[in-house]
Amino acid sequence: PFWVAIGEMAVRGLTNFGMFFIIFSNAIDYLNKKSPWKDRLLARLAANLVIIIAATFLATFANVFLGPPSIVKIVEPFLPFAFIVSFFQCLAVFLLIEGWESFQRNRDLERSISQLEKEKLTTELTALRQQVNPHFLFNSLNVLSELIHEDLGKADDFIQHFSRIYRYVLDINQETVVT
Repeated sequence: PFWVAIGEMAVRGLTNFGMFFIIFSNAIDYLNKKSPWKDRLLARLAANLVIIIAATFLATFANVFLGPPSIVKIVEPFLPFAFIVSFFQCLAVFLLIEGWESFQRNRDLERSISQLEKEKLTTELTALRQQVNPHFLFNSLNVLSELIHEDLGKADDFIQHFSRIYRYVLDINQETVVT
């Protein structure tokens, strides 16, 4: 009789767990859309408490309807005992599901932050490149202007080197890393 009663309690516990899981999964999804934690903390806490108590009453009355398991017949009265057990089962399942949902939201936020940081760096690099090209060209032309007046040979060499360098700059313009 002891093992039969333990088996009966295990089946009831798994049934309650399944019922709580279905209720809380749907309720938490609904509340995340209608009343997110960050926007309405007190309303969300109140809604969660109401859902936990309602699910506890539902499980308690389902267990009372089935009658006390044979191992619990020594506990009198059965209704408060069933309520307390159902409440703690309900609370454990709720915290498990809410914790998992919070973990998922946190992971999604970290991914979003990482993506935004990557986009920010790319934008900064593009802006820097757009600033460097005109400055490089302007400075190089100023040097060439001075060389033309001093030494035409050096100016010609400068133009040859400058054209190779500027061709390289144009070729690697879209690269993020270069040798």
